Amino acid sequence: MVLRSPLGQASPVLFPWSIHPVAVAALLALPLALWLEFRRIARDRAEDWREDVPRRLRQTLVASTMGWSYARWWLATGGILLVVVQFEAVTLAKITTALPVLVWGLAGTPGGQLDMHRRGRDPDRRFDPRHPDAPRPRPRTLRNRPLTIAGCLLVAVLLWCTFWLGAQIPRDVESAADGARALGILVVLVALPWIGGQVLGASLFSWIRLDGTHVTVQGGGQRLSIPVELIDEVEADRGVRVRMVDGRESSVLLPRGPAGAERQAAERIRAFAHEVRATLPEGPLYRDTATHSGSDAGLWQVWLGISVYLLSPL
Repeated sequence: MVLRSPLGQASPVLFPWSIHPVAVAALLALPLALWLEFRRIARDRAEDWREDVPRRLRQTLVASTMGWSYARWWLATGGILLVVVQFEAVTLAKITTALPVLVWGLAGTPGGQLDMHRRGRDPDRRFDPRHPDAPRPRPRTLRNRPLTIAGCLLVAVLLWCTFWLGAQIPRDVESAADGARALGILVVLVALPWIGGQVLGASLFSWIRLDGTHVTVQGGGQRLSIPVELIDEVEADRGVRVRMVDGRESSVLLPRGPAGAERQAAERIRAFAHEVRATLPEGPLYRDTATHSGSDAGLWQVWLGISVYLLSPL
């Protein structure tokens, strides 16, 4: 289907049910990126990729969320290409102001977290010190589910407000009232990504992970991994606190929930630490806590990139 513009030039129009060719390429290349990650993990761990495929698939999905993974790089590149070719009004100025922020947010920052995951190392960069035949407790993630759902709904509303405000930007500032309105929209569009990032960090990206020989606590934009031999006590008072043998406490807390849920989470952490400590070799392991950026690192920059793109008419 072809329409004629006022200048007489033909411009293609896609049917509502059709998919842009660049989007098709992105969808076809994403499984290839996941397959490369799948094989990379097996190679770095010196394991046969055909063994224990379900476990390897879970490892691949976890790796795909990390900065510089094959899947995440392709999503960033495919997203940029789709934005460039989808909108005829995109100019070089818009691309240079919005897309670098999008790339940084989607691709993440370089670091050793992905490499450690691919190699099967613990958060302290060491291999699992347990004997290969030692029993492994099933990994478990503890979170405040009602707060997670509420946070996601609130972020969806804030994201809708971002696009709605972008449509209200005056294209021509002809009076002081238009200028004040444009300035107010600019301030709100810059503030919404930060607010949304804080909400996500306190809801969706706030959890405690019991896996391997570590208790990993995430919240507030950072991830703290604590070896089980350093855990002294777990308290359930205004959140779940992990107290260590040297007197330190976890710097991030599970968002407060019902008292019964807090006590149950604390008991699960105690039981996990006790079970894993029994399988560790005797003698000091010389391990310490490890701190990394949380999974939400970069998400608010992606949102900010969208806001900058919406502000480009100014």
